[in-house]
Amino acid sequence: DKPHLLILAKNAETKKQWSWCSQDYQVVFANCPKQIVLLIKKHLPPVVLIDLDECLPDSSHQALKLLREILSYHAATKVILCATFCPRTHV
Repeated sequence: DKPHLLILAKNAETKKQWSWCSQDYQVVFANCPKQIVLLIKKHLPPVVLIDLDECLPDSSHQALKLLREILSYHAATKVILCATFCPRTHV
């Protein structure tokens, strides 16, 4: 049994890349912060990866709130905050 790796990401291409590079884990994806909390309760993952650009682009306060919430459910979880810097088109 592989340990779970819970990833908060929305973009299909991003999910594909994370799955490909995380072959030592059973990867579980959440599409929003609320879903990640439910999945933490279910899987108790040792590692959570949060893509800030995709899921929490406007608020560092949201990220810190989510981090506190994750750790309140499973204090041993290691949380990795990352930014994929996907190119965006500006009009």
